[in-house]
Amino acid sequence: MNPILYEPQNLMGKIQDDVNDLFHSWKLGRRMLPLAGESDTIVSSDWLPLLDIKETDQQFLINVDVPGVEIKDIDVSMNHGMLSIQGERKSEKKEDNKGYHRVERSYGVFHRRFTLPETADSNKISAKIKDGVLSVVIDKKEAEGAQKITVQSA
Repeated sequence: MNPILYEPQNLMGKIQDDVNDLFHSWKLGRRMLPLAGESDTIVSSDWLPLLDIKETDQQFLINVDVPGVEIKDIDVSMNHGMLSIQGERKSEKKEDNKGYHRVERSYGVFHRRFTLPETADSNKISAKIKDGVLSVVIDKKEAEGAQKITVQSA
């Protein structure tokens, strides 16, 4: 019988490397997102801009940090109660990373999607960009009250 070398540290090291790779790609914003209602459609984002969502009595406010993204590269749309914000930050031309000591800013395509509540008025949405912040304002519509239904005998 030949002795078999058992090294659990190597196995654990491999698992740790795989987990680190997973979290590293998550941190960079490279996520595969299924679209609502379209189980076979995948949206890939190279990065995800940070955002704030606020609700007031009259509106929903979404502020998205998109510094360096040109207005022509941003698309805001509404479809079946789903608000979609997508765009692209184009990278600067780098020649073989000459002169760069560190590159941390993310570039490429981003895509954020939100299901809006029934109180959101899909006909009253506005978007504007100022100082690298995209502001999307969604007005609320009048909430419909509970309706009393009279039960009759047949």
